[in-house]
Amino acid sequence: MSLTEIDALTAFAKTLNTLNAETLWPLLAEDFEYGSQRMLADVTSKTVFRTYFSLKLAGLRERRHPVFAELGRITAYGHEHCVILAQGRKDHLVGLVFADVADGFICRIDLCIVPDAHEARRSGFYPA
Repeated sequence: MSLTEIDALTAFAKTLNTLNAETLWPLLAEDFEYGSQRMLADVTSKTVFRTYFSLKLAGLRERRHPVFAELGRITAYGHEHCVILAQGRKDHLVGLVFADVADGFICRIDLCIVPDAHEARRSGFYPA
């Protein structure tokens, strides 16, 4: 079975909902990239992303400020599917996540604040 965009988004949402990335790491391509509209530069190394994201998850665990990652739909940046991010409570939407998949691996994840997360169609499904 080949990894699909929905599989990638589900794995990323599960990582955020459980604050555990162990099932995400093997899905990342060797040339994986991470981009965020909140950061000045992209992360262009799988190794650097692992360190960055592990620290991010540890910070979320320490703060005990829940993150909610819900599968959704929106047409943006060549995608139709996304993860809708909320923080603190499920109705406090803060961003969208898009994933690119190639050759059975996640090659890129983008965190976006534009378009507004409220524009996405919510599913009510929070992978765990």
